Amino acid sequence: MRFEIGDWQIIQFIDYDDEEWSYEHIYRHTDGREAVVGPGGYCSDPDLSWLLHRRRRKKKQMARIAIATSICLNAAWLPVGIQGLQQCFTSGWIALVSIFGYAICCFSAFGSWNALILADSIKSWKESLKMLVICLPLYLAGAGLISVGGFTAITLDGLRIPLVLASALLSLGGSAGIRWRDSTIY
Repeated sequence: MRFEIGDWQIIQFIDYDDEEWSYEHIYRHTDGREAVVGPGGYCSDPDLSWLLHRRRRKKKQMARIAIATSICLNAAWLPVGIQGLQQCFTSGWIALVSIFGYAICCFSAFGSWNALILADSIKSWKESLKMLVICLPLYLAGAGLISVGGFTAITLDGLRIPLVLASALLSLGGSAGIRWRDSTIY
């Protein structure tokens, strides 16, 4: 494992049995300086200390953004669930098939968008194509289940949004969020 931060590279991990000083991480700068990082935020070099502080701050910020994104994307399930249950009381339990179809559409659209958006040198186009070959038929099967269930759209303040479109757009948002998070260096 190679761990770098700025021009610093970690060269050694040391674990101790002492409760107060349980570990040391030894870093080496490209100019030859060495620094020790220990518990409680100790760092023997102020430049490395600043870089580590910025990294911790960026990680906290990314965690808050990930939580907010997750809440926003998962909140879309609330109107689908509520309106789906209302549909169950009016037209019978067959509406649950639509909710199941919506779930399949969300997962398969998420996989499809990931295959398209996250395709890079790490993930070959062959793997992306395999993912699309799996996900696109599942998306069509989910769309079929939505139409069989009869609950095909959610209504928000007079606006009718087809479940198939909602699943594709929300999955695109989730995939774009993952791409953004992975491209941000922290």
